[in-house]
Amino acid sequence: MHGHQSTIERTVTTEGIGLHSGRVTRVELVPAETNEGIVFIRTDLPGNPRVLARPESVNAEMLARATELCGPDGATAGTVEHLLASCLAMGIDNLLVKMDGPELPIHDGSALPYAKLLEKAGRKKLDAARRPWRLNRTVTFVTDHAEVVAIPAESMTIAFFAELAHHGIPDQSAEFQVGPGDFVADLAPARTWVFYDDVAGLLDAGKIKGGSLDCAIVIRDGQPMNTHYRLDQELARHKLLDFLGDLAILGRPVNALLTARGSGHRVHHQFIETLRKELYS
Repeated sequence: MHGHQSTIERTVTTEGIGLHSGRVTRVELVPAETNEGIVFIRTDLPGNPRVLARPESVNAEMLARATELCGPDGATAGTVEHLLASCLAMGIDNLLVKMDGPELPIHDGSALPYAKLLEKAGRKKLDAARRPWRLNRTVTFVTDHAEVVAIPAESMTIAFFAELAHHGIPDQSAEFQVGPGDFVADLAPARTWVFYDDVAGLLDAGKIKGGSLDCAIVIRDGQPMNTHYRLDQELARHKLLDFLGDLAILGRPVNALLTARGSGHRVHHQFIETLRKELYS
């Protein structure tokens, strides 16, 4: 993950429904300049406001089921974690994301459509060095039900431990090395998942308006009720994918071994606030 910064070579587009908003959004990925980072542009709002992918933009009130970013003028970009994970894993540092709605499409519930879109767009080297974050010391964040740890290292490796036994499913784990790892084959295809007993509550809370059996694994009595698993340990792999997407908010790779157990978006971003205090270039 060292070397030059990069962007995409050519503009590409996609379209689909947002998982929580239920709105169809057209998305255009556009090459960006050096040091611009990942920028979401709401083309459906007056003035085309920009929302930056950085920790200060995270909307803490929306972290129960997805990561949403919010700009200083109130413009939002929702469910950004799958695209951000794809950018970090595939070495795209700078990108403009033009969207005519409030939420990125969920597609099949995985990051694979975004990874394939980035492959189609190509990768262009820019005339500036990529500077991964380095870590001063080991950082640990613990709650009653989750734990996230970062240990200094010479590259970025992440791991996730999903505790599922209390749901009648064997616990799962997954690991991925950012850079050398094969993101498209090993991590991007892992789909979002939900327990059947939680669906009614999510609907009552105004969530998953765009949800369907085509965009998530629905688990009932310990088994997927609507599909077969694509990957071994797919449930843990998707949690790892979300963790990677949340870490991408930092804007650069982090040279560390990062492990998470039992965590979700809210814990990830609480951890990131702690981690930031120990990072240096």
